[in-house]
Amino acid sequence: MEVRVQLVHADGQARVVLVSAYAGERLLGNALGEATDAEAAEDRALGRLLARLDVAPSPRPVVTPTLAATPVGAHKASAAAPTAAPIPAPSSAEIPSTPPPGPIAAAIPSDPPHKQSVETATPPPETPAEPPADPEDWSSELLHLDRELKRLNWGRSEEEMYLQRAFGHPSRNRLTSYADLLAYLRAVEALSAPADPAAAAVPMRR
Repeated sequence: MEVRVQLVHADGQARVVLVSAYAGERLLGNALGEATDAEAAEDRALGRLLARLDVAPSPRPVVTPTLAATPVGAHKASAAAPTAAPIPAPSSAEIPSTPPPGPIAAAIPSDPPHKQSVETATPPPETPAEPPADPEDWSSELLHLDRELKRLNWGRSEEEMYLQRAFGHPSRNRLTSYADLLAYLRAVEALSAPADPAAAAVPMRR
C-alpha cells in the first residue's frame, strides 16, 4: 500500500492535510486531518484513513508525497511561508472514499485537417435557345380575336383606333409578327366591356 500526503489548506492557526492510500494506481481511500501544525494534521488524517481501511497502524506504511503534496520534513517551513490564496476546507469534512474519476484525455487529432481547395468548374456559356418558329395558320387566333372584339362591342373604327395606339398603324393585316398578334389578343382579352379604345391599356412592345 502506498500513502500520498497533500497539504490542502494552511493559515495562521490551522493546517489541513489530505492523506490518500493507493494500491498501484487504484485509490483505496482518503481522509482529511486538521491540526495546528502539518505533522499533527498528517498523523490525524493517517489515523482516520487506517481506521477506515481497517489496517493496523504499525508498521507505518510508506508515505509518498504527490506532486502537489508538501513533504513531511518541509511542513514547518511551509507553515511559516504566507500563502497567497489558501484553499478553503471545512475542519471536519472528509473526502468520500469513492475513487474520483481519472482525468479524461481529450482526443486531439494527430494531424489537423487541411482545407482542401475546391476548384469550381466554370460552366460553358449557354447557347441562347432559338425562339420557336411562328405557326403558318393563325385562323384560330383571328377567330378568337373577333369574338373578343364583339364582346367589347368594337367595330372597325374602334379597332383601328386601338391598333393605331398600340402598334402605330390602324390595320390588323399589318400585324406580320405572330408575337404581335398574340400580344394584341391578350390585351383585348384583359379588357372589360365596355372599354374605350382611346383609353384602354395597350400591350407593351418588345
